Order: sequence, then C-alpha cells, then structure tokens
Amino acid sequence: MKDKGSIFTGGRVVTALALLLFLVYFVYQAFATLMPMTTGTAVHYTAYDGVQTVGTIIRDEKLLESNKEGVRYFVVGDGEKVSKNGTVANVYASKSEAQVYTDLKNLETRIATLKEVQSYNNTEAVDLNVLNRKIDTEFISMIGSCQDGAYSDSRTHMDELLKLLNRKKIAVGEEQDYSGAITQLTSQYNSLAATAPTAIGTITSDVSGYFVSTVDGYEKVLTSEVIKTLTPKQLEKLKPEEVTDSAVGKVVSNYTWYIACTMSLKESARFKIGETVKLKTTLKTANELSVTVESINLGDDDRVVMVFSCHNMNGDLAVMRTIPITVVMGEYEGLRVSNKAIRIVDGKTGVYVISGMQAKFVEINILHSASGYTICKADNNKGGLRLYDEVIEKGKNLYDGKIIR
Repeated sequence: MKDKGSIFTGGRVVTALALLLFLVYFVYQAFATLMPMTTGTAVHYTAYDGVQTVGTIIRDEKLLESNKEGVRYFVVGDGEKVSKNGTVANVYASKSEAQVYTDLKNLETRIATLKEVQSYNNTEAVDLNVLNRKIDTEFISMIGSCQDGAYSDSRTHMDELLKLLNRKKIAVGEEQDYSGAITQLTSQYNSLAATAPTAIGTITSDVSGYFVSTVDGYEKVLTSEVIKTLTPKQLEKLKPEEVTDSAVGKVVSNYTWYIACTMSLKESARFKIGETVKLKTTLKTANELSVTVESINLGDDDRVVMVFSCHNMNGDLAVMRTIPITVVMGEYEGLRVSNKAIRIVDGKTGVYVISGMQAKFVEINILHSASGYTICKADNNKGGLRLYDEVIEKGKNLYDGKIIR
C-alpha cells in the first residue's frame, strides 16, 4: 500500500511547478507589454553603391635636392603652390635659429586671429544658436583630424575654433576689447623679428607646382608615362627606388594627377573613357573627388587597371601614395530608416510611424538597401513616409491604429 503522504507530496510538487510556470509566463507577458518601444527618425540621407578598392596615386614629380648643411625651415606647406624659382625653405645654422621663425609665424597667426575677432563688434547681428553649432562642428572636425593623423588640418580647425569661442565671448558680453592683447603680441613679434637670425642658405624649386615635403621613392616609378600601359600585375609588383639623403622634398609639376586601381573586367564595363566619375574617399578634407576616366588597361586575367585623372589638391592628398576609395556606380538620395523597422503587412512593405498617440502603417518605396539601413523615397503626400517621421524600430504586437501613448 502506497504512502498517502508521498502521493500528497507529489501532487503539491506538480501544483507548485504549474504555479511557477504560470508566474513565469505572466511576468514575461507583463514585461513584453511594458517593454518600451524604440524609435528612430526618418532623415534625409545620400547613399552610394560602387566598387571598393585601393587607389594608387600617380603624379609627375620633380625631386628637390640639397646638400646644404643646417636646419631647414619650410616656408611652403604640403599641397601649397610654389612658383618657378620660388623659395621652398630657408636653411639656418641651428635648430634654435629655425625655431625663431616658427615662433614668429605663431605670433602672426594669433595677432591676425584677434584682429579678426575684434572686427565682430555688432553683437546684435550674432545668432548664438548658429554660432554654437559652428563651434561644435569645428571641435568635432579638430578631433577627427587628430585621429586621422591630419595634424595640419587639426591646427586649422583649432585656430577657427578659437576665433569662434572668442567671438562668442564678445557676443555674450564677456570680452569686448582685445586691443591690449593685440598690442602686447605685436610688441613681442617686433622684438623677436628685430633679433631674428639670417638664413645661411635657401632651397628653391626650378619648376612651378604643388610642394610636398616628403619623398617615398616612387617619384620616378609612377609618372604620367605609365597610365596607358600599367597592368594589374605591374601595379601589384611596384617597388620604390632608393631615396638619397640629399632629397628634401618634391614638387608636383603637373596640375593634373592620376589615381590607378584594379577592378574586375565585369565591373569596368560600367565605365567608358572620358566619362566623369565620382570617387568617395576616407579623407575628411577630400571626402569626394570628381575624376575623369583616363584609361582602362586590360590584364592577363579578368582584371583591369582603371586610371582616373583629377585636378583637386590639398595637403592630405599631396602626401599620400595609396588611398582607399569607392568608385561610385550608383547614388541614392531619400529617407533613411533602420532595417529593423521594415515590416510586411498584408503583402505590403512598409514601416510603422507614430501619428499622434497611435501606430500608423505606411508603405515605403525602397531605393537602396545596405547593411543596417534602407533608403526610401520621400513621399510628402498624405499617408506616405515623410521627413522627420518617428519610425518604430522595435515594438510588440503592432497594428494600424494601436494606441501606444
């Protein structure tokens, strides 16, 4: 005969387990119901579709060589123009003498900055909201330039940031007169200039063009003479020549320069010689380049070398030899929404947006899909997806007309 206590104990265990499962289910449903929705805003966005590759920069470059002993102080920056027989650098007897001219340049910049700020004397015409946005933009650009190693650009952004901050001080009445500071800095400049050492030599360029303060050994390897014959295998096997100690820089003597890259024969069929193409780069200072298809060189396999000509130039481009690029094949402009927001309801593709206190399903016209987001056509008509609509990206049991607020 079975022990009744054991039977009752087993029944209590089953009842307890059932109750526990019910509580877990109840808590889950309550949590799911109370779980907050996540939303995003439909914003205007431009996306690009194309061939991602690495571009090799080809330029006609004239090496600058000098055996003059001493410390060089360059009077021309990377990417700046130099005239024929123009001075590129002065040579001084010591580092401390060259530093004097660096200090003079810094003082000159600070004086010019304060004079410019001082000229903003109409505080009523200043829009503080616009000014604050400009300050934020310059600060972010300065940090980005530092992260990218573009230190010359970071200095430019820093100078502009200081101008904006000082201008804001004037606008809010914290500081209105910089004449004392300007007088003091001018006095320092004049005193330093009066004792500035004389250069013991100069370095000049015998051609005009863009100056670059570095050399990499490809100056005589990658010239415009190779753009019609360069093959994929040759591009991959390029090697630099040895750089001599006398090389102090170079001048890009032709204002037209080139970018060579490899791609498949199938991808190259999209382009034709003479066509204007857009390149996207990783550079903040030259994020987009307008180029012309100069040459399409067939290789032994199913690859080609595409050569693009370009006329844009700045300090970052001047010192680069290779650069990641996207050869744009398609451009899509519309409203950007998260892929998590897209749903199919009754066979129709769309998203739920918040309309008043309700969820509203609107159909979308997809222009381009990428990893994580989709570009949709803007539809300002009643019932379509519009700019700045609040789009539901995550929510439970959504349906048209559901009260959500």
